[in-house]
Amino acid sequence: MNLREALQHHQRQLWAIAYRMTGSASDADDVVQEVWVRGLARPPRDLGAPLGGWLRTVALNVARDTLRRRRRRPYDGPWLPTPIEDSAALVPDDLPDAEARYSLHESATFAFLLALEALSPRERAALLLADVLDADTAEVARALKVTRSNAKVIVHRARKKMAAYDKHRCVPTAERVEATSTALMRFLAAAQSGDSAELVAVLADDVRFTADSGGRVVGARKVVVGRDAVAKLQMGLLAKGGNVIAVTFTNVNGLPAIVAAVAPPTARHPRLTCVLVDLDEQGRIGEVRYVLHPDKLTRVTDPARSALTIVGGD
Repeated sequence: MNLREALQHHQRQLWAIAYRMTGSASDADDVVQEVWVRGLARPPRDLGAPLGGWLRTVALNVARDTLRRRRRRPYDGPWLPTPIEDSAALVPDDLPDAEARYSLHESATFAFLLALEALSPRERAALLLADVLDADTAEVARALKVTRSNAKVIVHRARKKMAAYDKHRCVPTAERVEATSTALMRFLAAAQSGDSAELVAVLADDVRFTADSGGRVVGARKVVVGRDAVAKLQMGLLAKGGNVIAVTFTNVNGLPAIVAAVAPPTARHPRLTCVLVDLDEQGRIGEVRYVLHPDKLTRVTDPARSALTIVGGD
C-alpha cells in the first residue's frame, strides 16, 4: 500500500481521532486535509513499513496545533462540541474499538469530550492514545516526542484531571440510551404543554443549562444552574420561541437528542437547535445542552426535511 492509498484507507479513522482531539467537525475536516498535505509533501522515510501509526501521529500533532489555536481565540459564551448524527463517522469500521479504559463510543459522547477540555492539548493526545486507542507507552512517547518516562507522567497527569468524569462516566449502554430517551421525552412533553411541575420533576436539583450560540444567534451566555432556574428559563424559551415547524428525536454522539426546526430563522431563533441531556445517578436530567451555533449544526438532519419528524407545525 503506497502513501496515497494509506491516506485514503485511514481517512475516516483520522477524522474520528481529530474530532475527539478538537470536539469540532470543521476542525477535524481541516486536520485530515492538512495530514494529506503534510504526508504527500514530507512522507516517512520507510514507505515499506505500516503507515497507519505514522499517519495517526501526524493527525494528533496537527490536531494539537489546531486545538491550541482555537483556545487562544476568544469565544462568545459557553463552548460545546459539534453534534454528530452519523455514528459511522464517530466509530468508523477501520478503527477497531480497543475497549481500553474508554471505548470509542464513550469517547465520542458530549460528556467525555467536555471532560477533555480540562486537559492540555498534549495531555489530550496522550490520554486518547493510551486510554482510547490502547497505544503502548512507546507509541505515546514517539507521538509526543518525549521519553517513555515523560510519556507515563503525561498520561498519569491526564488521568488525574479526568477523575471527576470517572466518578460519573457516560457509557452509552442500551440501558442508558433507553433512560435518556425516556427523560428526553418527558422533558419535551412538559416543555410543550407548559407543565412546569412535570418539568421540575424530571430535572435534578443541581441541573445545569448550557447554550452554545457562539454569538451568532441570541442565547444564554452563562451557564444556568439549579432546577427552578432552569425550569423557568425553559418555560421562557418556550414562550418566546419562534415558529417551530418540526421536532424529531435522533441519536447524537451515541445518545438520544432532539433537533428542532424553526421557520423563518431570525437572529433570535436559529433555523436548527439541537438539545442534548445527561442524566444523574437517579435518572434525572443533570445537564441540558442547547447547540444553537449554525455552523455546528451541519452534521444533524433538518427535521423539516426528515421522514422521522414526530412533531410538526403549520
